[in-house]
Amino acid sequence: MKTIVLITGAEVTRKFLHNQLQECLGEFLFIKSYAIDEGINKNDICGDLLVFSSKTAYDRVNRINIDIGHIPFVIAKRTFNFTNINKLFSLKPGSEVLLVNDLKESIDNMIEDLIELEIKHITFIPYYPGIDKYKCYEIAVTPGEIDMVPKGVKTIIDLGSRLIAMSSLIEIMNAVGYYDQRENDISSKYVEKMIEIEEELSITNNEVITLNRGLERVLLQLNKFQIKDYKNLLQFQRSLALVENMKSGIREDLYKKRYYAKYTFEHIVGESKEINEVKNIAKKLAGTNLSILIEGESGTGKELFASAIHNYSSRSDGPFLAVNFSALPENLVESELFGYEAGAFTGAKKEGKIGLFEQAKGGTIFLDEIGDASLAVQMRLLRVLQEKEIMRVGGNRITPIDVRIVAATNKSLIELVDEGKFREDLYYRLKMGYLVIPPLRNRKEDIADIIKEFFIRKRSKMKVSDEVAEIFNIRQWRGNVRELINTLEYAYEFCDSGYIKEEHLPIDYKNSRTHSNKSIKKSIDYELKTILEEIYKYQNKNIVIGRKFLSEALRDKGLNFSEQTIRTKLNHLQDLEFITKSKGKSGTKITSRGIEWLKQNG
Repeated sequence: MKTIVLITGAEVTRKFLHNQLQECLGEFLFIKSYAIDEGINKNDICGDLLVFSSKTAYDRVNRINIDIGHIPFVIAKRTFNFTNINKLFSLKPGSEVLLVNDLKESIDNMIEDLIELEIKHITFIPYYPGIDKYKCYEIAVTPGEIDMVPKGVKTIIDLGSRLIAMSSLIEIMNAVGYYDQRENDISSKYVEKMIEIEEELSITNNEVITLNRGLERVLLQLNKFQIKDYKNLLQFQRSLALVENMKSGIREDLYKKRYYAKYTFEHIVGESKEINEVKNIAKKLAGTNLSILIEGESGTGKELFASAIHNYSSRSDGPFLAVNFSALPENLVESELFGYEAGAFTGAKKEGKIGLFEQAKGGTIFLDEIGDASLAVQMRLLRVLQEKEIMRVGGNRITPIDVRIVAATNKSLIELVDEGKFREDLYYRLKMGYLVIPPLRNRKEDIADIIKEFFIRKRSKMKVSDEVAEIFNIRQWRGNVRELINTLEYAYEFCDSGYIKEEHLPIDYKNSRTHSNKSIKKSIDYELKTILEEIYKYQNKNIVIGRKFLSEALRDKGLNFSEQTIRTKLNHLQDLEFITKSKGKSGTKITSRGIEWLKQNG
């Protein structure tokens, strides 16, 4: 096995590039490495090939009078580490930043590479040691040369040490006479490494474009060296196909993993005052970057609101990830949310795993049933909200995140706080934005709209009978909108006519109607009595009222009925011969029988 000797300036660069060479070429070559800053002597310079990390490293070796003799050498070309390049997308378009490196030549090469990667929304101002004049800016970008950043810079974006480019890896293998035998192995390893790096990138449109361009550059480099015969052409085409599959695969993965928001505010059905107020608040919150707590009973549509908020926000192009604490085993919650490092626990993947918070970068994470989170998880969530950073399970590296948190619960979190089961500080951190979704029984006028929307989506002309509409308006709907939809689904399958009748409803509806006649009668009596009183009152004033007017008058009495519901109830009163209905000026009038009933039940 032949030996190559890597020579760098700094120790940190040596370690980084040694690992890369070991990963890509370690199967074929023995790799030694030395950093000039750590001291180097002539005896270290022995091998089949020298690899200098830069022209600067080569010049420094010559300046300290170390004779490299007749050993062949390669001065490596370097490219960006795609794991870190996505940090540049957090900068606003038009930003001016210092680009810091050891030499002007290095900076010029960096700028050229960045432009090739379509990073054109930033103006880079060169800075290197010995520059005559420079203006200090608030932000500096550097490829691992943090010590060279001038004083006065407030924010440093460290892109990390740059990788040895594919063209240089091929040059190294050519120099030792191995490339013809190992070309496919090297290229596939390099492309695999790029794909592995891609998986760590947050999935946003700009970053996907950047990644694709970077991969295309890699394959163009392969093209210069590889496409020499039919066999290599096939290998190259497979690499191209791999990248093309990645492009479509990213979005396919989003779909498969449900990393997208399915609903918008248009999916929230209802025009009641109660639901419109909540929708208006939700839209205003969507325009902020506040964390949001959504409270509401089971089935009220908390995830629907969370999804709509995401799609209405500036993060709508980013991922939307949902996790349900009640559905996840306790021992998996932390690893799912925060990810884990290799070997973190028994059964862990050898390469580790990226967590949902990292995958949601640039988007929204929806924490459903937050009241079921353990105190240990609550403590880690608090850190995320406070510091905007996470640490993987079994790791020691802090990772900054850019994620909006929307949490939901059907429990009273303040009661859990009083019981010591929920952290008070986390409660108020989550509650920076606050929504309470009203139960269906408090907005029964929306029932008719929900039914109508249900049949529209079914593309059906089916309707519910008046008796079923009455049952629906009496029911308390403990399962809320979800219960109503499930009931309609059931009845839709059993109905063999154009109208859903009581016989088509689930059996518990019939039982509850049978066993609760007294309470239902009491409810009906109160509603009918109030409607009759309003009709009688305005009739005595010689005022003709329609359904809309009556609906508004009843709302003042605490009865929120839609015009459709009013029509159903008026039909019922007409069947009882308590009122008469006619079109035109006569309108709705109470009958003598209706007046008599009012007197008896007054």
